[in-house]
Amino acid sequence: MIFSKRIYSLILVATLTASCSFGVKDKKENSNTNALQLSSFSKVSSQNLISASSGINQAAEDVRFTLRACLKDPTGVRNLNAKTVTISGIGGSLQTDASGCVTWSEVKKIDYSKVVNCKEETRTLSIPEEGTSVVLKYAIDPTENTFTDLTKVGAKGCQNENNSALTKNDMESKLILDEVKLAIKANSTIHKRSDTKYQEYQMEFSSCLYARRTEAAIKNRNIEVTFYVPEIEETNKINVETNHKGCFKYRTNTKYEQHNYSHWMNAKFTAKVLEGPLAEEEVETGLLLNPWDNDLVDQRFGKAQENPLKETSRFQINGVMYILIGNNVNNFSVNEHLNLTVSKTYQIVLNPRIDRGHRFNTPRFADVEGGRFKLKFMILAPNNAEMEIDKNNFENFTYITGAEKEVEVVNGTINTLIDLPIKVSDMPRMALRTVSVFKLEPIDKEIGLRQRVVTGFFKAKIPWIKTNVMSNDALNESSTDSPSTRYTPEAHQTTTGKVNNSILEGEVSASDFFDVENLTDVEKNETDIQAKQFKNYIEYLFDNLNLFTEERAFTSKFKQSSKDIYIAQKQATTEKFKMLSISEAQELLKTKKLENRLIYIAKEFKKTGKFNLLSSGKTSEEINAFKKSLCTLALGEKNSVQPAFLGGTKPSVHMNSCMKDPQAYMNLEVKRHVDTVEKVNPKYSNGFNFSVGSRFSIYEGQSTSEYTSIRSGIDAAVKIPFGEFFGLGIRLFDISKGVNYSTNENQSFGDDVSESKSIGVEKFAVDVTAKYNHCLLISPKTYTTTSYSNYSYRYGGSYGGVKNTTFDGNTYYMCSRPYEDTLEESWYYLQSFTSGTSYFRDSFGPTEIKLIKVIRGYKNYLKFRDALRDETKQYLYVDSTGIETPDNKVYDNWKHLINEDEGQTKGDVVNLVIDNTEGSLPGTIE
Repeated sequence: MIFSKRIYSLILVATLTASCSFGVKDKKENSNTNALQLSSFSKVSSQNLISASSGINQAAEDVRFTLRACLKDPTGVRNLNAKTVTISGIGGSLQTDASGCVTWSEVKKIDYSKVVNCKEETRTLSIPEEGTSVVLKYAIDPTENTFTDLTKVGAKGCQNENNSALTKNDMESKLILDEVKLAIKANSTIHKRSDTKYQEYQMEFSSCLYARRTEAAIKNRNIEVTFYVPEIEETNKINVETNHKGCFKYRTNTKYEQHNYSHWMNAKFTAKVLEGPLAEEEVETGLLLNPWDNDLVDQRFGKAQENPLKETSRFQINGVMYILIGNNVNNFSVNEHLNLTVSKTYQIVLNPRIDRGHRFNTPRFADVEGGRFKLKFMILAPNNAEMEIDKNNFENFTYITGAEKEVEVVNGTINTLIDLPIKVSDMPRMALRTVSVFKLEPIDKEIGLRQRVVTGFFKAKIPWIKTNVMSNDALNESSTDSPSTRYTPEAHQTTTGKVNNSILEGEVSASDFFDVENLTDVEKNETDIQAKQFKNYIEYLFDNLNLFTEERAFTSKFKQSSKDIYIAQKQATTEKFKMLSISEAQELLKTKKLENRLIYIAKEFKKTGKFNLLSSGKTSEEINAFKKSLCTLALGEKNSVQPAFLGGTKPSVHMNSCMKDPQAYMNLEVKRHVDTVEKVNPKYSNGFNFSVGSRFSIYEGQSTSEYTSIRSGIDAAVKIPFGEFFGLGIRLFDISKGVNYSTNENQSFGDDVSESKSIGVEKFAVDVTAKYNHCLLISPKTYTTTSYSNYSYRYGGSYGGVKNTTFDGNTYYMCSRPYEDTLEESWYYLQSFTSGTSYFRDSFGPTEIKLIKVIRGYKNYLKFRDALRDETKQYLYVDSTGIETPDNKVYDNWKHLINEDEGQTKGDVVNLVIDNTEGSLPGTIE
């Protein structure tokens, strides 16, 4: 029973499976019998639908497409005419015609806001009564009125943004922009200046606008025009209206970097319709703008030529005129060591231009169109016979002075006054030929205008001169200047202090300005290295111009105070010199209030030229108390008194003499040492000259006797024997003359040699208000005391003289506290007159032999003058060269005043002293 049930179940399942298989097969056969195919699919017609609100432009908004699809039976058995069909997406039922074709219409809207209006459609055409259908695939573009049957092999659908077949304007706009014509109508819209980065100019643009669909002009429509220039980050929007032809024209202001090199700036020009059916539609094109060459083009209509030399604008200077105006007494200065700095005012006139580099349509050079700039100016003096400064010899120049000033360019000309501070001790070098270096640069480095550095000759003595300048290529190279490329001493294995000192002392080392040996990845070309060193040297001077001018013209190199320098000098040159403090001096002189007395003595000596040693008091003893103390100290207790007639003691004869005339027993000198300078007031200056002459004869002959004695050999080098004055080379001829009385015949011949020169003197008198240490120098003198010797009652006695030295040979020095006073001090500039018209000589050359010296102090001047006028001697003096700084006397007398470095030579020490003393002890007024 169980077995029969299983058999029955298996038979039932097999029967059902077979039944389903036969049903599926029947349906497949039925479907193949009723299948549909397209015999053709095409556009019958298209019609633009224009809205009544479109206005005079008659712009199409919709397009009606009429399509036809013809059906066929693949078996050729069925008749497909008069069949009711439906098409998905198309409302209602349609009827096939006698040919089996069905026709319908679709309206497609033109959306001007879209990039592409083409649209692909997929619809199903069905015959409901048969249950058959066919798929329709096609593309319609209302903009182009095109239809494409996509069921055909190789048919292409709608183009899109990624399709390279579309141009930029095909993708972004349905507008046509005609060529944009541009022209510069005004090179400047405001007062043109050359000290600004941007220059504004006016340009005119014009073009026409059309609808791409109809190629009709966009007439009488408001449009928005946009200029965008990425290089200057400027966007300019303008609203204009097209005319009856769809064209527009307008002027607008824009700008460019006026000092940049001539090139083409890329710009975008966009026109957007603001109203009508094309509202918000826009079209764009590129522009090429070159305002440097007055050239503007639409990039679609021509290719621009690029500038082969991409160099930005820089100043051009061809000449400079100097006019010496005179002394600016308001800027005279005296430091604590009494180094006088005068201020010379020069009128500087130059006509700079702008070198704009390579241009196609405009001139290369242009006038500077006004503006404020920075003018830097410095004077360098050659140490040898150099003419022009360059990369080969810049080490042989010494910085003298410099100045910088903001200047205004008016009508293309710079006309300004510049004050040059000049240390008086540098005047001899200024009297010769020096080199000037000018630098003209913009105040704002960001404007793009490059500086210009030029060199020329500077003749300070000539009141008016116009000189051509030289533009050295090494100083004006085209490399970009930035903080990262600027020279620093530390980057070249040296220090700022070392470099600064070498510049101020005129001992420059080229390796300090480009140490190629310690740099890597550097091509060691000697010419390039020298040019780099020269450029770094000049740029470093200009970068630190005020520092070097301050250090050279105003700052003293001596670290010690003027009082300490004087004391050191005396201790080195005077035996038994004793510097006394006020307390020590008061104890030694047994007096009080010595400080006030020293100030009083100094002030009275200034007024009368005499020493007032009297004290205040009512009695004679009180009034003469200070003199008595001095005389007692000078003579000593023993020689100050002598026995009285009736016993006791009384003032000695010498004591009485000393009380009447203290200076017979001692040398008194008032010295004032500057502590701090408060004010300088130039009083006056004047000029005069005196002549110096010499003559001697040498005769030879035959005689019974001959008497000639030359005490000092010809050309024996000796120095003028006065004070601490230095620097004048003297050749002394002291020829003694003898007379021999004889009666004889003789024959002789001889030569008379004579020479005379006129020495010009310029005197500067200055009132120096300062706090001074008022000091008194007391030095000993020799006097004779008498003594009586009794030999015997028969032969009597005799008087004898004994020489004594006051103060036991000691020299005493005592000073008050700093006390303010105003003293007149004088500086004398001396120069021998020589003919400046000689063609053979170089009158202004640094090797020209001249007497050009500066002396401070009236006493030193008198010593100089009197030495040359000494009638007991015959001086034939030989001047020193203008750059020579003699010599041993200075070194011997002054070398202890400074700290000599191990590497410092004797000549360096001499130069240092000469530059700071001007023939007198620094900071001391006698």
